[in-house]
Amino acid sequence: MSADCTVRDIHKSFGEKEILTGVSFEVEHGGILAIIGPSGSGKTTLLRCINALETPDSGTVTIGDRVLDYGSHPRHRDILALRRRTAMVFQDYNLFRNKTAIDNVSEGLVVVEGKDRKVAKDEALARLDQVGLADFADRYPAQLSGGQQQRVSIARALALRPDVILFDEPTSALDPELVGDVLEAIKDIASEGVTMILVTHEIRFARHVASDVIFMDAGAIVEQGAPAAVIDHPANDRTRDFLRRIDEK
Repeated sequence: MSADCTVRDIHKSFGEKEILTGVSFEVEHGGILAIIGPSGSGKTTLLRCINALETPDSGTVTIGDRVLDYGSHPRHRDILALRRRTAMVFQDYNLFRNKTAIDNVSEGLVVVEGKDRKVAKDEALARLDQVGLADFADRYPAQLSGGQQQRVSIARALALRPDVILFDEPTSALDPELVGDVLEAIKDIASEGVTMILVTHEIRFARHVASDVIFMDAGAIVEQGAPAAVIDHPANDRTRDFLRRIDEK
């Protein structure tokens, strides 16, 4: 099976602080990679490097058939071409406050892909229905709960039909009672074979939905493997200590 996303030897520093110290992995088509680890371990920076919101200092990122070699200073148009192969779901939703749910979802289809607005809205409504929000299509973000806003952002990502969807702690900004609906929406999407990379602190969810798990610490991959191995039977002392602390919370 071919890989939808391949990351090779990614390094990233901010000033003198090295955030990523040579990260490599790949995600096969339809695979779901969960990235866990303590705050400050480089998880979000890694996601942002994958879709070129941050520029790595060196290394390569491949999405589908698009390859960016950051050692050779890729052109801006090549960066944009790779970025369009991905969609990102952020912690804080990133919705347009002055646009309805359906307009938030359809905007990228019109502006980026040049689709007719009626066609784009039909597609947006289908994606909202997919996350259980078709009846809320004409509501503005201020009229939606945090969980509903996050599901709109998931619908927006789906509408772009990317090779890979990147999730950056999609439930971290939510009240506990709103987390379940968002996780259920992600689980439903996962069952359809959409390739995902998911940074999360929801360890039980990662155990249930992921095909592969990475534990990161200090900018490096400490342990990687199937959820049953990394989460249930970690081989590394640092992984065991992290999971023990999570269980105690």
